[in-house]
Amino acid sequence: METLVHKLMADSMELDIPSLTPRQGALHEMNDAASVLIGMRRTGKTYRMFQKIRELLDSGVARQRMLYVNFEDDRLGDVNANILQAIDEAFFRAFPPGESTVYYFFDEIQYVAGWERFVRRVLDRHDTRVFLSGSSSRLLSREVATAMRGRALETRVFPFGFAEFLNARGVDIPSNTDLVGRKKRAVIEHEFAEFLRIGGFPAALDLSDLDRRQLLQGYVNTVVLRDVVERYGVTSVALLRYLTRRLLAATASRCSVNKLHNELKSCGMKCSKDTLHEDLRRLEDAFLFAYMFLDTPSERRRMVNPRKIYAADHGLVRACVPYEDAWGDGHALENIIFTELLRRGMQPCYGITTEGHEIDFLARLPDGQRLAIQVCTDISDPKTLLRETRSLFESGKNTRKLILTLHQERIIDEKEGCINVVPSWKWLLS
Repeated sequence: METLVHKLMADSMELDIPSLTPRQGALHEMNDAASVLIGMRRTGKTYRMFQKIRELLDSGVARQRMLYVNFEDDRLGDVNANILQAIDEAFFRAFPPGESTVYYFFDEIQYVAGWERFVRRVLDRHDTRVFLSGSSSRLLSREVATAMRGRALETRVFPFGFAEFLNARGVDIPSNTDLVGRKKRAVIEHEFAEFLRIGGFPAALDLSDLDRRQLLQGYVNTVVLRDVVERYGVTSVALLRYLTRRLLAATASRCSVNKLHNELKSCGMKCSKDTLHEDLRRLEDAFLFAYMFLDTPSERRRMVNPRKIYAADHGLVRACVPYEDAWGDGHALENIIFTELLRRGMQPCYGITTEGHEIDFLARLPDGQRLAIQVCTDISDPKTLLRETRSLFESGKNTRKLILTLHQERIIDEKEGCINVVPSWKWLLS
Protein backbone atom coordinates (compact mmCIF):
# COMPACT_ATOMS: atom_id res chain seq x y z
CA MET A 1 0.00 0.00 0.00
CA GLU A 2 2.84 2.39 0.80
CA THR A 3 4.12 2.33 -2.79
CA LEU A 4 0.66 2.99 -4.16
CA VAL A 5 0.13 5.87 -1.74
CA HIS A 6 3.33 7.53 -2.90
CA LYS A 7 2.27 7.10 -6.53
CA LEU A 8 -1.05 8.77 -5.77
CA MET A 9 0.75 11.67 -4.08
CA ALA A 10 3.20 12.03 -6.97
CA ASP A 11 0.32 12.04 -9.47
CA SER A 12 -1.40 14.74 -7.46
CA MET A 13 1.68 16.97 -7.37
CA GLU A 14 2.11 16.57 -11.15
CA LEU A 15 -1.57 17.14 -11.89
CA ASP A 16 -1.96 19.67 -14.67
CA ILE A 17 -5.13 21.62 -13.92
CA PRO A 18 -7.01 21.63 -17.25
CA SER A 19 -8.39 24.76 -18.81
CA LEU A 20 -11.97 25.12 -17.72
CA THR A 21 -15.04 27.30 -17.94
CA PRO A 22 -15.38 29.09 -14.57
CA ARG A 23 -18.54 28.01 -12.79
CA GLN A 24 -20.65 30.68 -11.17
CA GLY A 25 -21.16 30.74 -7.43
CA ALA A 26 -18.78 29.95 -4.60
CA LEU A 27 -18.45 26.61 -2.86
CA HIS A 28 -20.14 26.51 0.52
CA GLU A 29 -17.31 26.32 3.05
CA MET A 30 -16.85 26.32 6.82
CA ASN A 31 -13.75 25.59 8.88
CA ASP A 32 -15.03 22.49 10.69
CA ALA A 33 -17.24 21.07 7.92
CA ALA A 34 -16.53 19.25 4.68
CA SER A 35 -17.58 20.85 1.40
CA VAL A 36 -19.55 18.29 -0.61
CA LEU A 37 -20.32 18.65 -4.31
CA ILE A 38 -23.57 17.00 -5.38
CA GLY A 39 -25.46 16.90 -8.65
CA MET A 40 -26.32 14.74 -11.62
CA ARG A 41 -23.60 12.86 -13.44
CA ARG A 42 -21.51 14.80 -15.95
CA THR A 43 -22.48 18.24 -14.69
CA GLY A 44 -18.85 19.08 -13.84
CA LYS A 45 -18.29 18.24 -10.16
CA THR A 46 -14.66 17.20 -10.75
CA TYR A 47 -13.94 20.33 -12.76
CA ARG A 48 -15.49 22.40 -9.98
CA MET A 49 -12.85 20.89 -7.68
CA PHE A 50 -10.16 21.83 -10.20
CA GLN A 51 -11.51 25.38 -10.25
CA LYS A 52 -11.16 25.57 -6.46
CA ILE A 53 -7.57 24.29 -6.71
CA ARG A 54 -6.83 26.98 -9.30
CA GLU A 55 -8.37 29.65 -7.06
CA LEU A 56 -6.18 28.53 -4.14
CA LEU A 57 -3.05 28.57 -6.32
CA ASP A 58 -3.87 32.05 -7.58
CA SER A 59 -4.33 33.24 -3.99
CA GLY A 60 -0.80 32.09 -3.11
CA VAL A 61 -1.42 28.68 -1.53
CA ALA A 62 1.53 26.39 -2.28
CA ARG A 63 0.89 23.34 -4.48
CA GLN A 64 2.32 21.14 -1.70
CA ARG A 65 -0.56 22.17 0.55
CA MET A 66 -3.14 20.51 -1.73
CA LEU A 67 -3.78 16.86 -2.45
CA TYR A 68 -6.21 15.58 -5.10
CA VAL A 69 -7.12 11.87 -5.27
CA ASN A 70 -9.69 10.25 -7.53
CA PHE A 71 -10.80 7.03 -5.83
CA GLU A 72 -12.21 5.68 -9.08
CA ASP A 73 -8.56 4.92 -9.93
CA ASP A 74 -8.39 1.28 -11.10
CA ARG A 75 -5.13 0.75 -9.18
CA LEU A 76 -6.98 1.02 -5.87
CA GLY A 77 -9.48 -1.82 -6.17
CA ASP A 78 -11.68 -2.33 -3.11
CA VAL A 79 -10.39 -0.02 -0.40
CA ASN A 80 -11.44 1.11 3.04
CA ALA A 81 -10.56 4.00 5.32
CA ASN A 82 -7.08 2.54 5.90
CA ILE A 83 -6.03 3.98 2.55
CA LEU A 84 -7.16 7.41 3.70
CA GLN A 85 -5.17 7.09 6.90
CA ALA A 86 -2.09 5.99 4.94
CA ILE A 87 -2.47 8.92 2.53
CA ASP A 88 -2.88 11.34 5.43
CA GLU A 89 0.23 10.12 7.26
CA ALA A 90 2.41 9.98 4.14
CA PHE A 91 1.34 13.43 3.00
CA PHE A 92 2.15 15.06 6.35
CA ARG A 93 5.52 13.30 6.47
CA ALA A 94 6.41 14.50 2.97
CA PHE A 95 5.08 18.04 3.46
CA PRO A 96 5.00 19.07 7.13
CA PRO A 97 2.34 21.77 7.30
CA GLY A 98 3.71 24.06 9.96
CA GLU A 99 1.04 26.71 10.45
CA SER A 100 -0.42 26.27 6.97
CA THR A 101 -3.79 24.73 6.21
CA VAL A 102 -3.88 21.53 4.16
CA TYR A 103 -6.55 21.00 1.49
CA TYR A 104 -7.76 17.50 0.62
CA PHE A 105 -9.79 16.99 -2.56
CA PHE A 106 -11.30 13.49 -2.61
CA ASP A 107 -13.17 12.66 -5.81
CA GLU A 108 -15.57 9.68 -5.98
CA ILE A 109 -15.14 9.22 -2.24
CA GLN A 110 -18.02 6.73 -2.12
CA TYR A 111 -15.65 3.96 -3.26
CA VAL A 112 -13.87 4.09 0.10
CA ALA A 113 -15.71 2.11 2.77
CA GLY A 114 -15.84 3.99 6.06
CA TRP A 115 -14.74 7.35 4.66
CA GLU A 116 -17.17 9.23 6.91
CA ARG A 117 -15.41 8.58 10.23
CA PHE A 118 -12.02 9.45 8.75
CA VAL A 119 -13.29 12.77 7.39
CA ARG A 120 -14.93 13.70 10.69
CA ARG A 121 -11.69 12.92 12.56
CA VAL A 122 -9.58 14.98 10.14
CA LEU A 123 -11.94 17.93 10.52
CA ASP A 124 -11.50 17.79 14.29
CA ARG A 125 -7.80 18.63 13.86
CA HIS A 126 -8.69 22.07 12.43
CA ASP A 127 -5.60 22.03 10.18
CA THR A 128 -7.23 20.40 7.15
CA ARG A 129 -10.03 21.46 4.82
CA VAL A 130 -11.82 18.65 3.00
CA PHE A 131 -13.67 18.78 -0.33
CA LEU A 132 -15.65 15.74 -1.43
CA SER A 133 -17.55 14.69 -4.50
CA GLY A 134 -19.17 11.49 -5.63
CA SER A 135 -21.52 10.05 -8.18
CA SER A 136 -25.14 10.60 -7.37
CA SER A 137 -25.72 6.84 -7.26
CA ARG A 138 -23.69 6.46 -4.09
CA LEU A 139 -23.44 9.88 -2.44
CA LEU A 140 -26.92 11.27 -2.01
CA SER A 141 -27.75 14.42 -0.14
CA ARG A 142 -29.57 12.78 2.74
CA GLU A 143 -26.83 10.14 3.14
CA VAL A 144 -24.15 12.80 3.44
CA ALA A 145 -26.21 14.53 6.12
CA THR A 146 -26.58 11.29 8.05
CA ALA A 147 -22.97 10.16 7.66
CA MET A 148 -21.40 13.51 8.48
CA ARG A 149 -23.78 14.32 11.36
CA GLY A 150 -24.27 17.88 10.28
CA ARG A 151 -20.64 18.53 9.43
CA ALA A 152 -21.05 18.86 5.67
CA LEU A 153 -22.02 21.84 3.53
CA GLU A 154 -23.45 20.92 0.14
CA THR A 155 -22.96 22.74 -3.14
CA ARG A 156 -25.27 21.70 -5.96
CA VAL A 157 -23.55 21.57 -9.34
CA PHE A 158 -25.91 22.19 -12.27
CA PRO A 159 -25.32 22.00 -16.01
CA PHE A 160 -24.11 25.27 -17.52
CA GLY A 161 -26.33 28.28 -17.06
CA PHE A 162 -26.51 30.78 -19.90
CA ALA A 163 -23.61 32.92 -18.61
CA GLU A 164 -21.41 29.81 -18.34
CA PHE A 165 -22.59 28.72 -21.79
CA LEU A 166 -21.42 32.05 -23.22
CA ASN A 167 -18.06 31.74 -21.43
CA ALA A 168 -17.56 28.24 -22.81
CA ARG A 169 -18.23 29.50 -26.33
CA GLY A 170 -15.91 32.49 -25.98
CA VAL A 171 -18.62 35.16 -26.02
CA ASP A 172 -18.07 38.22 -23.85
CA ILE A 173 -20.79 38.84 -21.27
CA PRO A 174 -21.91 42.48 -21.08
CA SER A 175 -21.37 44.10 -17.70
CA ASN A 176 -24.64 46.00 -18.08
CA THR A 177 -27.39 44.22 -20.04
CA ASP A 178 -29.30 47.51 -20.39
CA LEU A 179 -26.42 48.96 -22.46
CA VAL A 180 -26.19 46.32 -25.18
CA GLY A 181 -26.01 47.60 -28.75
CA ARG A 182 -27.70 46.13 -31.81
CA LYS A 183 -24.77 43.98 -32.92
CA LYS A 184 -24.00 42.63 -29.47
CA ARG A 185 -27.67 41.94 -28.85
CA ALA A 186 -27.87 39.96 -32.11
CA VAL A 187 -24.91 37.83 -31.03
CA ILE A 188 -26.39 37.15 -27.59
CA GLU A 189 -29.82 36.33 -28.99
CA HIS A 190 -28.24 33.92 -31.47
CA GLU A 191 -26.33 32.23 -28.66
CA PHE A 192 -29.47 32.03 -26.55
CA ALA A 193 -31.26 30.27 -29.41
CA GLU A 194 -28.37 27.79 -29.44
CA PHE A 195 -28.61 27.38 -25.67
CA LEU A 196 -32.31 26.59 -26.05
CA ARG A 197 -31.45 23.95 -28.62
CA ILE A 198 -28.29 22.43 -27.14
CA GLY A 199 -28.71 22.57 -23.39
CA GLY A 200 -26.03 23.04 -20.75
CA PHE A 201 -24.09 19.81 -20.34
CA PRO A 202 -20.42 20.78 -20.79
CA ALA A 203 -19.38 17.79 -22.93
CA ALA A 204 -22.30 18.27 -25.34
CA LEU A 205 -21.59 21.83 -26.42
CA ASP A 206 -19.28 21.25 -29.38
CA LEU A 207 -20.74 18.00 -30.73
CA SER A 208 -22.77 17.41 -33.86
CA ASP A 209 -26.51 17.09 -33.38
CA LEU A 210 -26.35 13.30 -33.79
CA ASP A 211 -23.44 12.86 -31.38
CA ARG A 212 -25.05 15.20 -28.85
CA ARG A 213 -28.31 13.29 -28.97
CA GLN A 214 -26.52 9.97 -28.41
CA LEU A 215 -24.42 11.40 -25.59
CA LEU A 216 -27.39 12.85 -23.71
CA GLN A 217 -29.47 9.73 -24.23
CA GLY A 218 -26.54 7.82 -22.73
CA TYR A 219 -26.58 10.11 -19.68
CA VAL A 220 -30.25 9.32 -19.07
CA ASN A 221 -29.70 5.58 -19.50
CA THR A 222 -26.73 5.65 -17.12
CA VAL A 223 -28.70 7.44 -14.42
CA VAL A 224 -31.61 5.02 -14.75
CA LEU A 225 -29.50 1.86 -14.79
CA ARG A 226 -26.69 2.72 -12.37
CA ASP A 227 -28.18 5.32 -10.05
CA VAL A 228 -31.60 3.73 -9.68
CA VAL A 229 -31.75 0.11 -10.93
CA GLU A 230 -28.36 -1.06 -9.59
CA ARG A 231 -28.48 1.01 -6.44
CA TYR A 232 -31.96 -0.01 -5.29
CA GLY A 233 -32.20 -3.44 -6.90
CA VAL A 234 -35.16 -2.40 -9.04
CA THR A 235 -36.60 -5.39 -10.92
CA SER A 236 -39.25 -3.64 -13.03
CA VAL A 237 -36.74 -2.02 -15.40
CA ALA A 238 -39.22 -1.71 -18.29
CA LEU A 239 -41.63 0.19 -16.05
CA LEU A 240 -38.87 2.54 -14.85
CA ARG A 241 -37.74 3.24 -18.41
CA TYR A 242 -41.32 3.99 -19.45
CA LEU A 243 -41.78 6.29 -16.46
CA THR A 244 -38.55 8.14 -17.30
CA ARG A 245 -39.63 8.69 -20.91
CA ARG A 246 -43.05 9.81 -19.73
CA LEU A 247 -41.58 12.34 -17.29
CA LEU A 248 -39.22 13.71 -19.92
CA ALA A 249 -42.16 14.25 -22.27
CA ALA A 250 -44.10 15.91 -19.42
CA THR A 251 -41.29 18.31 -18.50
CA ALA A 252 -42.60 21.79 -17.61
CA SER A 253 -46.12 20.38 -17.27
CA ARG A 254 -48.34 19.34 -14.39
CA CYS A 255 -48.64 15.64 -13.76
CA SER A 256 -50.31 13.72 -10.94
CA VAL A 257 -49.43 10.34 -9.50
CA ASN A 258 -53.01 9.21 -10.10
CA LYS A 259 -52.74 10.08 -13.77
CA LEU A 260 -49.41 8.29 -14.13
CA HIS A 261 -50.79 5.25 -12.31
CA ASN A 262 -53.81 5.05 -14.62
CA GLU A 263 -51.60 5.45 -17.71
CA LEU A 264 -49.38 2.58 -16.58
CA LYS A 265 -52.42 0.38 -16.01
CA SER A 266 -53.76 1.18 -19.47
CA CYS A 267 -50.39 0.12 -20.92
CA GLY A 268 -50.58 -3.21 -19.08
CA MET A 269 -47.90 -2.32 -16.52
CA LYS A 270 -48.88 -3.30 -13.01
CA CYS A 271 -47.57 -0.88 -10.44
CA SER A 272 -48.83 0.20 -7.03
CA LYS A 273 -49.03 3.89 -6.19
CA ASP A 274 -46.50 3.33 -3.41
CA THR A 275 -44.03 1.92 -5.94
CA LEU A 276 -44.69 4.84 -8.25
CA HIS A 277 -44.04 7.35 -5.44
CA GLU A 278 -40.81 5.49 -4.64
CA ASP A 279 -39.62 5.52 -8.26
CA LEU A 280 -40.35 9.25 -8.54
CA ARG A 281 -38.31 9.90 -5.39
CA ARG A 282 -35.41 7.79 -6.67
CA LEU A 283 -35.27 9.64 -9.97
CA GLU A 284 -35.25 12.90 -8.02
CA ASP A 285 -32.47 11.63 -5.74
CA ALA A 286 -30.40 10.91 -8.83
CA PHE A 287 -30.97 14.55 -9.89
CA LEU A 288 -32.55 13.53 -13.20
CA PHE A 289 -35.79 15.34 -12.33
CA ALA A 290 -37.00 17.97 -9.90
CA TYR A 291 -40.61 18.52 -8.86
CA MET A 292 -42.40 21.74 -8.12
CA PHE A 293 -45.51 21.79 -5.95
CA LEU A 294 -48.48 24.08 -5.52
CA ASP A 295 -47.89 27.19 -3.41
CA THR A 296 -50.05 26.50 -0.36
CA PRO A 297 -49.51 26.35 3.40
CA SER A 298 -51.40 23.03 3.49
CA GLU A 299 -49.07 20.05 3.18
CA ARG A 300 -52.04 17.86 2.24
CA ARG A 301 -52.96 20.17 -0.66
CA ARG A 302 -49.35 20.16 -1.81
CA MET A 303 -49.32 16.38 -2.04
CA VAL A 304 -52.83 15.96 -3.47
CA ASN A 305 -52.45 18.54 -6.26
CA PRO A 306 -50.45 17.67 -9.38
CA ARG A 307 -46.75 18.45 -9.30
CA LYS A 308 -44.86 20.09 -12.14
CA ILE A 309 -42.00 18.09 -13.65
CA TYR A 310 -38.64 19.56 -14.64
CA ALA A 311 -35.63 17.78 -16.14
CA ALA A 312 -32.07 18.35 -14.92
CA ASP A 313 -31.43 20.09 -18.23
CA HIS A 314 -33.65 20.93 -21.17
CA GLY A 315 -31.07 19.38 -23.49
CA LEU A 316 -31.96 15.95 -22.13
CA VAL A 317 -35.56 16.43 -23.24
CA ARG A 318 -34.50 17.67 -26.67
CA ALA A 319 -32.44 14.49 -27.05
CA CYS A 320 -35.00 12.01 -25.76
CA VAL A 321 -38.46 13.28 -26.76
CA PRO A 322 -38.96 12.12 -30.38
CA TYR A 323 -41.54 14.67 -31.46
CA GLU A 324 -40.35 18.29 -31.43
CA ASP A 325 -43.90 19.63 -31.73
CA ALA A 326 -44.78 17.97 -28.41
CA TRP A 327 -42.03 19.85 -26.55
CA GLY A 328 -40.88 23.14 -27.99
CA ASP A 329 -39.15 26.39 -27.07
CA GLY A 330 -41.81 27.42 -24.57
CA HIS A 331 -41.29 24.34 -22.42
CA ALA A 332 -37.50 24.55 -22.81
CA LEU A 333 -37.55 28.18 -21.71
CA GLU A 334 -39.64 27.35 -18.64
CA ASN A 335 -37.22 24.54 -17.73
CA ILE A 336 -34.30 26.98 -18.00
CA ILE A 337 -35.99 29.50 -15.71
CA PHE A 338 -36.82 26.83 -13.12
CA THR A 339 -33.22 25.60 -13.04
CA GLU A 340 -31.94 29.16 -12.73
CA LEU A 341 -34.23 29.80 -9.76
CA LEU A 342 -32.76 26.72 -8.05
CA ARG A 343 -29.24 27.87 -8.95
CA ARG A 344 -29.99 31.19 -7.25
CA GLY A 345 -31.00 29.37 -4.07
CA MET A 346 -34.76 29.78 -4.37
CA GLN A 347 -37.43 27.14 -3.83
CA PRO A 348 -40.07 28.01 -6.42
CA CYS A 349 -43.69 26.82 -6.43
CA TYR A 350 -46.43 27.27 -8.97
CA GLY A 351 -49.54 29.21 -8.04
CA ILE A 352 -53.26 29.03 -8.66
CA THR A 353 -55.05 32.34 -8.14
CA THR A 354 -58.42 32.63 -6.43
CA GLU A 355 -59.91 33.00 -9.93
CA GLY A 356 -58.33 29.68 -10.96
CA HIS A 357 -55.50 30.97 -13.19
CA GLU A 358 -52.00 29.49 -13.03
CA ILE A 359 -48.81 31.40 -12.21
CA ASP A 360 -45.73 29.66 -13.57
CA PHE A 361 -43.40 30.48 -10.65
CA LEU A 362 -43.76 31.97 -7.19
CA ALA A 363 -40.62 32.49 -5.13
CA ARG A 364 -39.08 34.63 -2.39
CA LEU A 365 -36.26 37.01 -3.21
CA PRO A 366 -33.34 37.31 -0.76
CA ASP A 367 -34.86 40.53 0.61
CA GLY A 368 -38.09 38.65 1.41
CA GLN A 369 -40.13 40.17 -1.41
CA ARG A 370 -42.47 37.81 -3.23
CA LEU A 371 -41.73 37.24 -6.92
CA ALA A 372 -44.25 36.04 -9.51
CA ILE A 373 -43.00 34.99 -12.95
CA GLN A 374 -44.80 34.08 -16.15
CA VAL A 375 -42.74 32.51 -18.94
CA CYS A 376 -43.90 33.04 -22.52
CA THR A 377 -41.87 33.03 -25.73
CA ASP A 378 -44.06 35.64 -27.45
CA ILE A 379 -46.75 37.97 -26.09
CA SER A 380 -47.58 39.70 -29.38
CA ASP A 381 -51.02 38.08 -29.54
CA PRO A 382 -53.46 40.14 -27.39
CA LYS A 383 -55.11 36.97 -26.09
CA THR A 384 -51.74 35.62 -24.96
CA LEU A 385 -50.85 38.92 -23.32
CA LEU A 386 -54.19 39.00 -21.50
CA ARG A 387 -53.69 35.45 -20.21
CA GLU A 388 -50.21 36.14 -18.89
CA THR A 389 -50.94 39.53 -17.32
CA ARG A 390 -54.25 38.41 -15.79
CA SER A 391 -52.55 35.78 -13.63
CA LEU A 392 -49.87 38.21 -12.47
CA PHE A 393 -52.33 40.96 -11.58
CA GLU A 394 -54.23 38.40 -9.50
CA SER A 395 -51.03 37.53 -7.55
CA GLY A 396 -51.44 40.54 -5.25
CA LYS A 397 -50.21 44.11 -4.95
CA ASN A 398 -47.15 43.33 -2.79
CA THR A 399 -45.67 40.94 -5.34
CA ARG A 400 -42.97 41.80 -7.86
CA LYS A 401 -44.33 40.79 -11.30
CA LEU A 402 -42.25 39.60 -14.23
CA ILE A 403 -42.89 38.15 -17.70
CA LEU A 404 -39.87 36.47 -19.29
CA THR A 405 -39.94 36.25 -23.09
CA LEU A 406 -37.56 35.45 -25.92
CA HIS A 407 -37.13 38.97 -27.33
CA GLN A 408 -39.79 41.41 -26.13
CA GLU A 409 -39.15 44.09 -23.54
CA ARG A 410 -41.53 46.66 -22.11
CA ILE A 411 -43.26 47.86 -18.94
CA ILE A 412 -46.96 47.24 -18.45
CA ASP A 413 -48.31 49.79 -15.99
CA GLU A 414 -52.00 49.37 -15.15
CA LYS A 415 -54.13 50.28 -12.18
CA GLU A 416 -53.83 46.65 -11.00
CA GLY A 417 -50.05 46.95 -10.82
CA CYS A 418 -46.80 47.11 -12.80
CA ILE A 419 -45.34 44.22 -14.80
CA ASN A 420 -41.82 44.16 -16.24
CA VAL A 421 -41.51 42.28 -19.53
CA VAL A 422 -37.87 41.21 -19.93
CA PRO A 423 -36.03 39.01 -22.47
CA SER A 424 -35.04 35.79 -20.70
CA TRP A 425 -31.38 36.11 -21.70
CA LYS A 426 -31.19 39.52 -20.00
CA TRP A 427 -32.70 38.16 -16.78
CA LEU A 428 -30.37 35.17 -16.85
CA LEU A 429 -27.33 37.44 -17.19
CA SER A 430 -28.49 39.91 -14.55
